[in-house]
Amino acid sequence: MSDNSESSTESHGSYTCQSTNHSGRLVVTSEGIQFQPFVASHNQWKVAFNKLKRMEKVNTIVQVGSGKDLLFYDADDTTYSASNVAKRDEVFTQIVGYSNVKWQVVG
Repeated sequence: MSDNSESSTESHGSYTCQSTNHSGRLVVTSEGIQFQPFVASHNQWKVAFNKLKRMEKVNTIVQVGSGKDLLFYDADDTTYSASNVAKRDEVFTQIVGYSNVKWQVVG
């Protein structure tokens, strides 16, 4: 039996979105989710699946944008948001499948 102690993070998808008014990509990996802004000087965030406590699918009525948002809550109750997520329902399903996180539809 071999010891494979090195883990490799596998990417499952990358989706355009916004977070705190910055454009970027929401990346779903085998270990968690992360927001990667298109401009490197803007804040990025990351939540490991084992720290993801809850997520919400939010439908908002807005004049600009899709109104298809996702909210993520980690174990410390810190909230992370991704708005106007391309293929939001696909992203949501991926995250539920990989993380076993509690979820709800809001809005």
